Amino acid sequence: MPNVLSIVGWHNAGKTTLCVRLVEALKARGLRVAVIKHSVAGFEMDRPGTDTSKFAEAGADVVVISSRTGLAWLERPTSELSLDEILARVPADIDLVIVEGFKREPTRKIEVIRAEMGTEPIARPQELLAKRLSRSLGP
Repeated sequence: MPNVLSIVGWHNAGKTTLCVRLVEALKARGLRVAVIKHSVAGFEMDRPGTDTSKFAEAGADVVVISSRTGLAWLERPTSELSLDEILARVPADIDLVIVEGFKREPTRKIEVIRAEMGTEPIARPQELLAKRLSRSLGP
């Protein structure tokens, strides 16, 4: 199982900004990093009209596109996967997995706090590595 660090916080607290900065800093140190983002609302990754979107629209449960510069795996699971099930699919040579969301999973966490978005703690004290106070977005 890879090393995992979760970034948690209320909506619009600055979690993604912190994740991006962590990825940049870790990559500058030569580490291989994966990021897993949890979305409660769902998402759409493919552009309409592409070959891969046509395969998905036709009913494919898994669509993979591969090239020398990347690999994308689009899957429609029959139920939402747990974080452990997703982590099992992460390549073995990844040094650290940064997770944004999955706030109730028992992982080590950094909690991002922006006062106007909520200050009620999310992370359990035994999971919390650090808290990061985020600047206000302004009026």
